[in-house]
Amino acid sequence: MFAGNRSFTIPGVKTGLSQQVSAMVRMTLQQGASTTNPLTGEVAYSNAALSGSIQVEGLRCFTSGAISTKSLSEIDGNRVTLTFDMDDGSTLQMMGSLTDMAATHLSADLFLANGGTCGTIRSLGISEMTQLN
Repeated sequence: MFAGNRSFTIPGVKTGLSQQVSAMVRMTLQQGASTTNPLTGEVAYSNAALSGSIQVEGLRCFTSGAISTKSLSEIDGNRVTLTFDMDDGSTLQMMGSLTDMAATHLSADLFLANGGTCGTIRSLGISEMTQLN
């Protein structure tokens, strides 16, 4: 499990002004998962594919999600790309890098959510997420 604090920009629905909201993000990731080829529908196992879930505390939009089955979440070298289907109907994408050989630190560059109850939410900039035991 990786955990860290993030600042998210949420658009103002009524005011038109965006607001910054701090949230705690926890992700549980498992390397190795079955993937579906979107063109053929064929299911195959991949060591690069990731499965898992996410918990977010502090946002009014969503609180939890699971790795999407519609989009590949994977690790390529030290680069991590994740797509979560969130509980409000949005899709949350995360990009980052593992920054040490033991894979205990994840440097998250981008969180971007589309759809759901808050519209487009973004979190740019690097923040460290630490692996918890």
